[in-house]
Amino acid sequence: MSIMAKWRAWLFVLGILIAVIGANLVDYYWPLFLTSGSFAVDINVAKMALAVLLMVTSSVLFKVHLSFKWRSLWWALLLGLPILSIYVVGYLRPSLAMLPDIWLFQNFRPLIPASILHTMMTAFSEEVVFHGVLFGVIYRIFTNSRWPLWQTVIVTNGLFALTHLTNAFGQRGALFPAIYNVLFVFGWSVAITIVMIIGRSLWAPIIIHFLTDIVPLTLAYAYPGDGSPTPDYPFNPDHFFQSVALMAVFLVLAVVYGVIWGWWRKRHQQVEEIYPF
Repeated sequence: MSIMAKWRAWLFVLGILIAVIGANLVDYYWPLFLTSGSFAVDINVAKMALAVLLMVTSSVLFKVHLSFKWRSLWWALLLGLPILSIYVVGYLRPSLAMLPDIWLFQNFRPLIPASILHTMMTAFSEEVVFHGVLFGVIYRIFTNSRWPLWQTVIVTNGLFALTHLTNAFGQRGALFPAIYNVLFVFGWSVAITIVMIIGRSLWAPIIIHFLTDIVPLTLAYAYPGDGSPTPDYPFNPDHFFQSVALMAVFLVLAVVYGVIWGWWRKRHQQVEEIYPF
């Protein structure tokens, strides 16, 4: 890729990040901005449309073709089980006790379809944009470098994690929780990216993303605004180190997956290109 082509690619990446951050801010400040729908579902329709538009645009401009193969999905989802287990045990466990009361609460039942739909749309749009379009474009930028795949994994997931800083907007005193979340998301995102590469399809990260978000988004529907931190939420060393530890566990798991996969490819003399799929 020429220098000018790389500049165009980076500008494309920047444009995507601006669009995603803008959509997130609309989501937090004006959740009913588009029409009359329920909590944040309408803006997710716009995010879905953006994801589809970016798929088409990246295919035309940068020859990025996303893979939605089903062939290795079962194997990729099997690799995703430890990721989900770590998430449940290390991050989600305190919230699980609240779920029975929420799902059995009569006034919440009409919101169940909306909460599931919201989670599905979020998982699909974010995975297509970041682990699909952005991953493909950034890989094109690093194609001639020594370690193009791993550079792409780090940069793409770093950007994906940093966009979660927008969680600090729309909630009082949420800066430190957003920072903790960025650390967790980075490790988790690297792990599901390796699963995507091994499975050679976006379906595995989309499904893992959906299963990861279903509980927190259910809580958001059940208690809109009530779960936000106090106005002066202080730095909490325990929460910080918990996030660092979870990030480290996810990264170690990703490295283990990568090493085993590389050994398997070498043993079976796999010669097809790692990416694009």
